Amino acid sequence: MLSEPIEVKADTVNETQALRSFFSDRPEFTYYEDQSLGAASSVFLYGLDQRYVVVKLNGFRVTDASTPLGVLNLSQISGVRGVSVERYKTDQSMNIKTTPSSDKSTFTLQGSQLGEYGSSLSLVKKRWSVKAGASRTGGFNQTFLGDEKDWTDEQYFTFDYQKKINNLKLSTHLFYSGQNQDYDSLLSSIEEAEAEAHFFLAGQKFEIGENKINLSYTRSDRSFVEGDGILKFLGEAFQTELIYKDWLSFFLVNES
Repeated sequence: MLSEPIEVKADTVNETQALRSFFSDRPEFTYYEDQSLGAASSVFLYGLDQRYVVVKLNGFRVTDASTPLGVLNLSQISGVRGVSVERYKTDQSMNIKTTPSSDKSTFTLQGSQLGEYGSSLSLVKKRWSVKAGASRTGGFNQTFLGDEKDWTDEQYFTFDYQKKINNLKLSTHLFYSGQNQDYDSLLSSIEEAEAEAHFFLAGQKFEIGENKINLSYTRSDRSFVEGDGILKFLGEAFQTELIYKDWLSFFLVNES
């Protein structure tokens, strides 16, 4: 078993094409060319059972109700550009933030001769921000003697809004991620299998000092199509979280 990728270099176009044919026809190899878009920042949990780790998105606890154990596929968040990760030691949780780290609006666009592309847009104003993006990345992970290239398409959208009324803080967060993957089913030798997943979160926060009320709604669905076989899963969840230090502060508003 190999713990790191092996780099194989080719000096000519003919050698590159030969290597591509050699590796892509063998299911035990995943082949990427160095002209591809490359790796993006991702969020992973190594050596941890995610059932016992609280994953939060912008402070809202998130699960995936379309899975038996409610475990969230973190790759659905990893595709978002500019996420930051905070680790809370008190409740063994990990909080992922989608709010921009700077107050500048940006637009990026990149592509490669392999047919890959990536685009992202970030609009930042005083009280709100919008981020959106789409990408396609590909590699060779084929069935034996396959000639069809696999792709992974991703789209995301985030909206974050904050407002303060005296000592009351309001914040609204919307998040959407969609993934579509063309892959190969090795067990049945199907070259054009397809998987699709969507995740949506709508959350509203109310904060007065250290007192908080978090209301959230999540919806997730996923499907797998292999030949004539279709598997579909759908889940929805409503969650309410109350964190309070002093009940009285919920009913007092400072005049200053």
